[in-house]
Amino acid sequence: MKLDSLFENIPNEVLKGSMDTEILDIAYDSRQVKDNYLFVAIVGNDQDGHDYIESAIDNGATAVLVSKDIEVSRDITVIKVKDTRSILSKLSMRLFKFPQNKMKTIAITGTKGKTTVSFMIKKIIEMSGKKCGLIGTTGVYIGKKYYPIKNTTPESYDTLKYMNEMVHDKIEYMVMEVSSQALKYDRVNDIVFDFGVFTNLTQDHLDFHKTFDNYLEAKAKLFTVAKEGFVNCD
Repeated sequence: MKLDSLFENIPNEVLKGSMDTEILDIAYDSRQVKDNYLFVAIVGNDQDGHDYIESAIDNGATAVLVSKDIEVSRDITVIKVKDTRSILSKLSMRLFKFPQNKMKTIAITGTKGKTTVSFMIKKIIEMSGKKCGLIGTTGVYIGKKYYPIKNTTPESYDTLKYMNEMVHDKIEYMVMEVSSQALKYDRVNDIVFDFGVFTNLTQDHLDFHKTFDNYLEAKAKLFTVAKEGFVNCD
């Protein structure tokens, strides 16, 4: 796919090179970059992807997406946007052709019970004769395939890649655990879920969110991207 198609209607500034460049895939980890990839430099809590641009180019990147004014001496395309993490989600949607629109999606958030509820729902769906994939704390389940993951909710690119694989495997439903960190950092911002499920809210994770109100606000974001919501009223 050419960069001009990938970035259509997405505000950006070309610092160097051409939007006529063809890319084969996207990576936000420089170690995953291969020939003709777009490398997305994300600023995280501990590391800054901008520090790994040269490494990404060494591995074959022909374009990089940045949120800082970066000078790159080599002959590649450099594109600047305000927030690379949020744009990664939009680009991944287009790259994988909006897989969430090709299955029923169920997102579960809450302090406790996300994993248990997700597997219960998965089992109920499968007992009804339908195929169901799952993304959550214990990993990704696509038919008989299993992929371990580091975070309860992966980065947007990974989530959409897994969903795309589910579509190719003719899976009709997907259940996904959505953490408050994922909601805060826009990992599911552009996915419109068919159903959102809220289990409960306790005092855990305040080391990350600082206040209970911040924690509640992060969880509540799920219901801005879900068509219908289900709340545990216990």
